[in-house]
Amino acid sequence: KLPGIEKKFHGLLAVEEAIREDEELKARLVIEIQEQED
Repeated sequence: KLPGIEKKFHGLLAVEEAIREDEELKARLVIEIQEQED
């Protein structure tokens, strides 16, 4: 096993997870803004 590659892989997974959470947050914000406009 190569620890360097494994670390990079974990880093990529963390980044993907962060992006996914960020998109969920943005989606929630958009919904809240749309509800406030009504």
